[in-house]
Amino acid sequence: MDHARVILLLRHPAAKLLRAEQAAFALAFLHTAFKESAQAAVPEELLRTRLDRWIEERRAEESFAWERSARDYLEDWCGEDRAWLRKVHGSGLEPAFELTSATEKALGWLDSLRGTAFVGTESRLEGIFREIDELLRYTSNDVDARLEYLRAERAKLDDEIARILDGGAPQTFEPWQINERYAGVLDAARSLVSDFREVEENFRRIAQEVVERQTQEGSTKGEIVGRVLDSHDSVRESPQGRSFYGFVRLLLDPDRRERFEEQVAQALAMDALDPSLRDDPLLRQLLPRLRGEQEKVGASTHRLTSNLRRALETARLAERRRVRELIGEIQTLALRTKDSPPPRADFFEVEEMPAIWAGLSRPLWDEGAAMALDGAVQADDAELDWAAFARLQNLPHLSLDVLRRNVGTCLAEREFVLLSDVLARFPATQGVMEVVGYLIVAGEPPHYFARDQHEDITFEDGARWRFPRVLFCRETPASAVA
Repeated sequence: MDHARVILLLRHPAAKLLRAEQAAFALAFLHTAFKESAQAAVPEELLRTRLDRWIEERRAEESFAWERSARDYLEDWCGEDRAWLRKVHGSGLEPAFELTSATEKALGWLDSLRGTAFVGTESRLEGIFREIDELLRYTSNDVDARLEYLRAERAKLDDEIARILDGGAPQTFEPWQINERYAGVLDAARSLVSDFREVEENFRRIAQEVVERQTQEGSTKGEIVGRVLDSHDSVRESPQGRSFYGFVRLLLDPDRRERFEEQVAQALAMDALDPSLRDDPLLRQLLPRLRGEQEKVGASTHRLTSNLRRALETARLAERRRVRELIGEIQTLALRTKDSPPPRADFFEVEEMPAIWAGLSRPLWDEGAAMALDGAVQADDAELDWAAFARLQNLPHLSLDVLRRNVGTCLAEREFVLLSDVLARFPATQGVMEVVGYLIVAGEPPHYFARDQHEDITFEDGARWRFPRVLFCRETPASAVA
């Protein structure tokens, strides 16, 4: 890390917060208001009340006076030059404040400076060994090596089972190993919650790019939809997007959630667990907090969809306004020339004479070349039986209501989905006819077609078809669009 790089990093909002004159005042309050209360977002009125009380307490304890109000501090901390807080506005709800990723980094660094009762060296080294071993094992296509590993693991399990059946006691962790590993789990969970600030900001950055692109002059509705679809795909297919949507699948799995809650309860009931670790509520609150963080990231995607709809509505209104203006101009010109219309011969002009083709200019019909067959023609003498008629009669029935329900189920989890997303959740059992049905549903509002873009869809029988790209959108209330 060279000198220029250090100078650049010191301009980061997290470094500015740590070096600020009010660093102790701000960091202590933000930790109390957000971390100790385990709230990801605090309503504005509540946060301002807490900050007023905090200022009064500091005035009583410190020798210097605080001249600024709580409202001034909150506005200052949300400014672009600091970016320590972010003010968000929910639909019909009171504005709230959230910590930014920079503040999360600053608080995390301060928390790392606190002394701990013990440092988990054995479990961390064991974790490093395990992770590197798993990394190499699952990136290799060596079948023999994988079989050798699986046989070795099976031998270990068979030896342990035999030893326990012979009356041996199962191997257990020592108390220090239990506390070390539980502390490691808490650190990983705390880091996961803090990292969501940066994930959310990345999704918000993409939404901001859409807003900036839609303001470009000359952008058609198809181009705007294409940009949003490209942004959506880039997020989903990026390493962070793949990891996030994999996280969502795990979080929404009811079996995994139930198993995790049971395991946390069992871990907290261990007698060897240190009381300071048992009193930490993080793991008990982890899944609800992560669900809240996931919904906030989903809200960023919702804003992306809302920006798309506003852009399309704006483009549509602009087109209608321009048509009305042109009609008005034509009417005005027509009224001016009502009493003295131009001569019929001079009503319009053509710069170049168009090519005119008369019917007789076409060539006469000519018999084509004859085609000769090599050998006799073989005809099938089989007749059309009743089974063939039955197959024609039993063609699959296409229910648009079922397809609409499938789309609605997918939209219950995300603000918008692609046609390929719906087919991944509900495979097309009726082949291309079912996909055509989805295209019919896509023609209904508020869904959109990207007519200049296509996607290839492969069916279970291996057939591959190319369809227009479709964006299924969740219905947005009129108040939200306005």
